[in-house]
Amino acid sequence: MRKRSLNQRANIIIALIVTVIVIGGWGLTLARRIGTVNPHIKIERGREDELLARAKEVEIKAISQMMTGEVAVTADRLRGACALALAASIVSVSDKPANTATLLQKIIDKTLLPPGMTRTGERQVETDLDVMSVRSQLSPLKIEVVSIAKEQRFGPGLVVRLAADLFEGQGAQLWVSNTLDRVVLPPPFAPEQELSALGWRQEQFAAAQRENGK
Repeated sequence: MRKRSLNQRANIIIALIVTVIVIGGWGLTLARRIGTVNPHIKIERGREDELLARAKEVEIKAISQMMTGEVAVTADRLRGACALALAASIVSVSDKPANTATLLQKIIDKTLLPPGMTRTGERQVETDLDVMSVRSQLSPLKIEVVSIAKEQRFGPGLVVRLAADLFEGQGAQLWVSNTLDRVVLPPPFAPEQELSALGWRQEQFAAAQRENGK
């Protein structure tokens, strides 16, 4: 029994490390898909100062859109969902709460609830950007955080999973909804085939990182 407990703790630690990698990998993937804005302004003789100023204005607007657009907002939501999943996994291992409602309360009591989040239900927290549902299971240990954006411009739905028994020893998974509207909330720990049928796709971070490393 003790050996199983130690193995489970080791698997969870691996899951936490993988989750950190997931955040970076997913951000790189989005950036590659959307690309960057590189405005080109043709400068005519006698109007250099005016056109240079205009080019600078266009560049500033482009950077601002990248920093506040859907990609940046979704990345913020992902970081929040991962942070909440990490807190839930830590409390689950240390305290073994009887149910998800108790788990969420213990997260709050231990001041592990990430900044900007407010509990709005037994198994639910909210931010200015999204509503997150927390799902948990003790044996085998599984944590799932589902993030649904409050507005379409805040990006797609997200499902962050941490579990000791995920296939191929990954320890963590990220699923993203295929649409921005009418996102179907999946049942807790739904099988991968069911998630796909409900309009979700799994992001392959390891593959994305290998491509970026070439």
